[in-house]
Amino acid sequence: MSLSVANSSPTNDDDAARLVRLTTLRGAIDIAGLSPSETTLIFEAWSRCNPRLISGAEANSEPASDTLIRNDNEYWNVFHERVVYRATAAAIGSGQGSLLMFHGAALKDPESPKTFVLVAESGGGKTTATRTLGRSFEYLTDETVGIDADYSVFQFPKPLSILEGDLVRPKIQHGPDELELLAPSGPANLSLVCLLHRDKDGNVEAPFAEHVNIVDAISLIAPQTSSLSRMDRGLVRLCEAIDRTGGVRRLHYSEASDLTRLMADLLHARPHATAATAGLNGTRPAELTTSSDVRERWIPAENLRPLDTPEARPVGLEYMRLNVDDAVYFDDGTLCVLMGEKFTMLNGVGPLVWELLESPMTLEDIVEEARDIENSPADVDRILSDALESLLANGIITRGDRY
Repeated sequence: MSLSVANSSPTNDDDAARLVRLTTLRGAIDIAGLSPSETTLIFEAWSRCNPRLISGAEANSEPASDTLIRNDNEYWNVFHERVVYRATAAAIGSGQGSLLMFHGAALKDPESPKTFVLVAESGGGKTTATRTLGRSFEYLTDETVGIDADYSVFQFPKPLSILEGDLVRPKIQHGPDELELLAPSGPANLSLVCLLHRDKDGNVEAPFAEHVNIVDAISLIAPQTSSLSRMDRGLVRLCEAIDRTGGVRRLHYSEASDLTRLMADLLHARPHATAATAGLNGTRPAELTTSSDVRERWIPAENLRPLDTPEARPVGLEYMRLNVDDAVYFDDGTLCVLMGEKFTMLNGVGPLVWELLESPMTLEDIVEEARDIENSPADVDRILSDALESLLANGIITRGDRY
């Protein structure tokens, strides 16, 4: 998805009475109360987010997602960091319910629509990697990645927030033009999803990518998504995206500068291939297999909202599972449950109990069902009792006397 660059730019003192509007993914924010020099700073740092001056009447007729008012008593760098927070929140809000959104960076191959997403926790090296890779790949965003149902990638090319000096906040905002990051040249489509794993001790002599099994991938990536529960089958959408890219890769490296060639190799592997192990200098030879070889099976769970049926609600000591936003079974027996922003991985007897509690059951009912399973342990009643207490404590199920 491309963004146009507005022709309007700050020119004189009269413009100080106007608002600056920035595009944030599918939304926009307005900034009011800027001086002419501050307006220039915003235009420079946010040059790729379609900055433009608008009047109060225009702002009222087409309201933005949010409006910030400059406080003269606030240091500029503190205020500018607040702009980033609010713009990011507006970007996330604009994609809620429709876009698959990662807390991550996205960069595109200059010669094709192929795009890779870098996912990491805060402080995980994402901005440093983006700043380095953005000189060889086209910079789309370093904060919020929005992916449509057709796997096209939306742009949110905000400034990069960098800790400087004594490494304390506020972060300083550096625009992509200032950092000489490549600008997008065409449509972008999701091709790779990668987890960053930087070895800060410098023990990785040559960077390499390893395939991450889908259960571990979901455990690591799902918390780095936004508003997944607001999508129709958000976990399913996430699994489908992982399948489409041939699986998630974990990138092992010491310095961000080492990633450039590795990412080029991964992007230009044959279509829909995954690097089980791909390296640079022979220390970890590339072993590419088609996605069908590594695709791991998963099945969407059914009846996500059993409590919506009034006649099937627990009473007394009956247990029943709570409504969830999505759930997926994996072929190793794990069940991933999404409830709001909470992700829970169930294994052992957890998936069995969750499946049985589609309707109200007592402990005795569940034990009776479990005893019919071949090779069930002699102490199955204790195991199930402990599992029920754990699921109850974690808010996955309820009981009639608590409902």
